[in-house]
Amino acid sequence: MDINVAASKYKEGILLAPLEAKMEQLSGEKQLALCLMSLERLYTTYFVKYDKKGAKNFAKVLDILEQALFAGEIPEPDIVEQLADWCDQCVDKMDDGRISEWKQCAIEILFPDCLCQFVESLAGICRQKNPFEFGDIYQIGVDLCEMYELDFLHTTEVDFMSLHDFLAMRHKDVADAVQKAREKAALYKQKKIPRQEYFEALDALDDLCSKYPEDGHLYDNLRKKPPEHPQDIILMHIEAERIEGDLLFLERFAELPNDELRDRLKGYRQLNILKFS
Repeated sequence: MDINVAASKYKEGILLAPLEAKMEQLSGEKQLALCLMSLERLYTTYFVKYDKKGAKNFAKVLDILEQALFAGEIPEPDIVEQLADWCDQCVDKMDDGRISEWKQCAIEILFPDCLCQFVESLAGICRQKNPFEFGDIYQIGVDLCEMYELDFLHTTEVDFMSLHDFLAMRHKDVADAVQKAREKAALYKQKKIPRQEYFEALDALDDLCSKYPEDGHLYDNLRKKPPEHPQDIILMHIEAERIEGDLLFLERFAELPNDELRDRLKGYRQLNILKFS
């Protein structure tokens, strides 16, 4: 089975299902605190590092939620509208073709199905101190960790090279053969040479590369190796454990807010969940 498919099934059925059952037993206020704790962990994880312009707006969302929990304040409609526009602008960035693949994947996780609708409903969430149908936003960090560790954690320059390009960097004869094959490819596309001549150049390149088996083995070793099993996705597990810790933390208190929650939120805003501690 594909590791991505296996990981998602494992995440939903093994890691998150028990947490969801516990979350649903919490009061609305505690559910909101659980969501806020997960969102706080994204401030340094994503926004400070990958979206400094967005960090200011995301910090506003966090501050608004904190004020709702600790002081019962409700954001003004124009503020919510500005933040909702910012979320829409972030989604639009996915289509402009100028952002990195990692950033695009992170935006897809963070915004369209999570933050956009959550922010649009921010005033109502703050008024009732309840995340309503957005309660599962506490899972957002687990999703981000899963994607990061499977697809991007060990990515190196070699992951963006073909074997031909890698060997061409190390051997002049391969570099010459690569250049010749590309020239033949261009001529073939222009219908200036027969297909057989183009394929002969490719065969010659492959034969030459086969003379360097040790470099081919090095190429394989340098390329990213994703975890073989869902149980090996360590960051995803660590974030799920943080959520479980948050649930245990909330069970200790009959009522919120309190200073312990304030300190916990402050610490989480400085945490990068995509780093091994």
